[in-house]
Amino acid sequence: MSRKQEYQQRIQKLNSELLLISSNLNQIVVARLLLALAIIACLVLAYYLNYQLVFGALAFLFMALFGLKVKQHIKQKRLLNHKQTLKAINENELDCLAGNVSNNSSGKQFLQFDSANAYDLDLFGDGSLYQHIHRDSTPEGAQELANNLLHTLNHFDEITQRQQELLELHEKVEWRQNFLAIAQLNKPKKENEGSLNQWLLDKELFISQKSWLKPLLLVGPLVCIGAIVLYSFSFIPSSVPVAIGLLQLGFVGRKLKAINRFHFGLSKKQQVLERMASLLEHIEAGHFEHENLFNLQTKSNAAGKAIRQLKRRINLLDSRLNAMMAIVLNGVFLWDVRQVLAIEEWKAKHLADTEKWLDVIARMNAKILFANYVHNLPDFCWPKESTSLLIEAKDLAHPFIQAEKRISNHFELEPNGQMILLSGANMSGKSTFLRTVGLAMVKAQMGLPVCASSFSCMPLPVYTSMRINDSLLDSESYFYSELKRLKMVIDEIKSGKKMMVLLDEILRGTNSNDKHQGSIGLLDQLISLKTSGILASHDIALGSLAETYPNKLINKSFEVENENGELVFDYKLRSGVCQNLNASYLMKKMGITG
Repeated sequence: MSRKQEYQQRIQKLNSELLLISSNLNQIVVARLLLALAIIACLVLAYYLNYQLVFGALAFLFMALFGLKVKQHIKQKRLLNHKQTLKAINENELDCLAGNVSNNSSGKQFLQFDSANAYDLDLFGDGSLYQHIHRDSTPEGAQELANNLLHTLNHFDEITQRQQELLELHEKVEWRQNFLAIAQLNKPKKENEGSLNQWLLDKELFISQKSWLKPLLLVGPLVCIGAIVLYSFSFIPSSVPVAIGLLQLGFVGRKLKAINRFHFGLSKKQQVLERMASLLEHIEAGHFEHENLFNLQTKSNAAGKAIRQLKRRINLLDSRLNAMMAIVLNGVFLWDVRQVLAIEEWKAKHLADTEKWLDVIARMNAKILFANYVHNLPDFCWPKESTSLLIEAKDLAHPFIQAEKRISNHFELEPNGQMILLSGANMSGKSTFLRTVGLAMVKAQMGLPVCASSFSCMPLPVYTSMRINDSLLDSESYFYSELKRLKMVIDEIKSGKKMMVLLDEILRGTNSNDKHQGSIGLLDQLISLKTSGILASHDIALGSLAETYPNKLINKSFEVENENGELVFDYKLRSGVCQNLNASYLMKKMGITG
């Protein structure tokens, strides 16, 4: 079954389930209406027919059934929302398979222009790798995904471990999609999405006074309740329990402004806590074979339960929102102080745990997104470690191009100072090929499959100089910006860093002779520093350098053919220097020249 058929089948199943749930909801609504009418009827009959005990008991029974139906309605409504979200998730997967990833975040907020390769290789932005992988989930997961794209793995044993994790997770489609649905359904408002750490570190109100406050919270309510009991038997006047209640209200009132502030800040964390608890409980319920996944799951043990305990305390504190309840509860039980102290004790106990739990959610979220990406690309190959070549690829193509339009190429590159000089006409595919190679290397070092029939490599960071922008803000010309970029690459190499470089038409901001001489100097520097990579250039005269650097400078090219007045590109990589150029022909055809 193809992935398209799989998602279509899931949508059909969800549609059937949604119809059933909607039917159940309608039945519950009718049952609630009938029960409400029955309760009213029983109360009326009890009043007029003088059978208060019988009709009162029936009314109580119908009220209990009504309450049960309310709970069933809430449960079915939540299930309906969950299934609707799952349906939307599968519909989005169908869009992504068709090449439409516009519903996913582009991740442009994570783009770093001074990164080794993020801008040039389209790791972030519209149509980027991030957008192809990302699915709506948690802000922690989005940040972790971006970190994984910016900081790849350095050793092949780490890469192999990641591959094995994703192989296991990609099979757990139901579990993965339920995680994403939970994250989407419990999404807090944007202003409340921030880490809980700030709240956890907020100034405490009562915990520093716990040594004497706890005895007071035990003795005070006992004395007050005792006074109420004694008053009810007429042993003491009403003024005694009233006086005790007023004293306790006064004690709470001294901290009322601070308690209100504490409660207001905490109420904004309710949805964040609900999302945390639900996601951690979902992670705890998973069954994992791989050691890394199991260890990550172990870090969240009992986290969901602990957060639910905090939520219960918050719900108890919410009782103060009813003015009458607040007076009674604080007058008798010192309610606000009791609940705030309990919440602060929870904070003190779980301060370190909360940061760890958020990390578990972030890391598992990123793995789920990677696994979803893997699941959608069954025809891509898993990279292997190479011991002789820097890259050895068969049928390598760009992953963002739809399968029916892809043109693939074989490509090899030796380590320790082999440079490929890539020449070709305009629009022949040089820049796309550079991004194809670079993206394959980056994905391989993320532990992701590559768009090729086979791919092996040595894990090396990829440094690029392909898209350079002048900076009006910094008063930098295009040429100076490019020089700074190239200097950064050379400095990194001279510092001892091993890398692969991808350079596209360097020194475009200067004249032809300068550009030619500069390109020769750069190639000489890179080869002498034993750095391998690709330099794409229109300067076909550079091809003669292959005689100066045998086996170190290799000429490759993309050609264009003129067939009946039309330019035809086959985008196939060839050996040797490009023979056909097209700039003057295109200018003439477009009427720019005569």
